[in-house]
Amino acid sequence: MSDKTKFINLKNTIAIILLLILSGHLYAGFFYPDEIFINANPTFFYISIFIRISFPILILFIIIVYRAVYIGKLKVSSIVLLLFALLFVLLLVYPFGEYFYKKRYRMNLNRYHTFLQLNPPIPSEVDSNYFNIFCLGGSTTEFRDSRGRDWPALTQKLISEKYNIDSIRFYNLGKQWYTTQHTLINYIQNLRKLKPDIILVMHNINDLLINADFSRFSNGNFREDYGHFLGPEALMIKYGSLAEFIFNNLKLLWYRPEPVDIRTDKYPGLVSFRNNLKTLTELARNSDTKIILMTQPNIYKEKMKSEELRSLTMLNKEAIGDGVRWTYETAFAGIKKYNDTIRELSSELNIPLIDLEKIVPKSLEYFYDDVHYTDKTYDLISSYISDELMKVIRQR
Repeated sequence: MSDKTKFINLKNTIAIILLLILSGHLYAGFFYPDEIFINANPTFFYISIFIRISFPILILFIIIVYRAVYIGKLKVSSIVLLLFALLFVLLLVYPFGEYFYKKRYRMNLNRYHTFLQLNPPIPSEVDSNYFNIFCLGGSTTEFRDSRGRDWPALTQKLISEKYNIDSIRFYNLGKQWYTTQHTLINYIQNLRKLKPDIILVMHNINDLLINADFSRFSNGNFREDYGHFLGPEALMIKYGSLAEFIFNNLKLLWYRPEPVDIRTDKYPGLVSFRNNLKTLTELARNSDTKIILMTQPNIYKEKMKSEELRSLTMLNKEAIGDGVRWTYETAFAGIKKYNDTIRELSSELNIPLIDLEKIVPKSLEYFYDDVHYTDKTYDLISSYISDELMKVIRQR
C-alpha cells in the first residue's frame, strides 16, 4: 500500500486530533448560550438545538472529505470550486434576505413617528353634540379580544343599554408601547384641542419597564425624559442590516456568562411617571376636561404557579438584556408601586379613581400574560367602568 493511500499516519493523526480539539472547543460553546435570550426566543432555542445536532455531523463530513482528498478520490480544485459556488449562491440570496429584513424592521416607516415612536391615535372627527370620552393608555386600552371587542366600545354599549343613554361616545386612543410620556405629548399636540369632556387614563407596566434600562429595548442608562428607551424602534436602530442582526443574535448562543438576576426596589421612573400624570391632570383641568385615573389589572401576586410565571411575556421578554434580567420579585414590587402611585395621585389631586386592579382576579382565566386580558376580562372591566363612570358623570 502506497503512502498516498495509507490515510492513518502520524501527520494525519495529528491533524485530526488538532481538528477535534478545535472543533470540540467550538462545539462546547453552544452548550453555554445566553439562557435568558433563548428562553425568550423560541426560534433561537431551536437554532441552538439544531447546531448541537448538526455540528458533529459537519466535523465528521470534513474528516471524510479530507480523507477523500488525501487518498486521491477527490480533487482539491473540486472543493475550492464547490466553496466558491456556495459563496456565490449566498451572495445572490443575501440581497433578498436583506430586503425582507428591512421591509419588516426598517422600510415600514409609515407606522413610526419622529417623537412618539409609533404613530399616535387621533380621532378622525369629534362631534361636540355628544358627551365625548377619550380613553388613553397602552396596549391594554388599544387591544381587542378574540371577537374584535375593546373595552371602550363595550363600555359605551353597556351605558346605552343599562342606563338608556345614547349621548356618550367613547374613543379608544390607546397605543401599544405608549407610556405616560407618549400620552402626554399626544394630548398636548393632538387631543387637547378636541376638547373631550372626560379623559380616562390607564398606564403602568410600560412606564415600569422603562426602569429596566439594561434591556434590549434601551440605549443607555435611565433618563428622566425616557430618552434612553428605544421601544419598538430598537431592532430598526440596533441592527442596521440582516448580517448585523444575525451576528448579534447568534453570538448569544456561544459561551455566554451565567445570567445575572437583578433584584431591586429602586424605580427612578416613578418620579417621571408621577410628574407626567400631574402635568396631564393640570392641562386637562385648564381645558375644562375631567380626568379619571385607572389602575392597571395584572396577574402579579405573592405566590405564582409555574404556568403563570411562564406566561409573563413582558417580564420574560422585555425586562431582559444581554445575560441580565429582572427577578419576578422586582417586577411584582414595581407594578404594585406604580398602581399605588396612581391611587396616591387620585387622593392628592382629588381625581376620580377607577381601581380596576382590585376587581380582576389574578389568574390565567383572566390574563394570557402579565397584563393583557382574556375575553372574560373585557366583559368584567367594561361593566365595572360603566357603573363607576356613571357615578362621576352624575356628579358633574
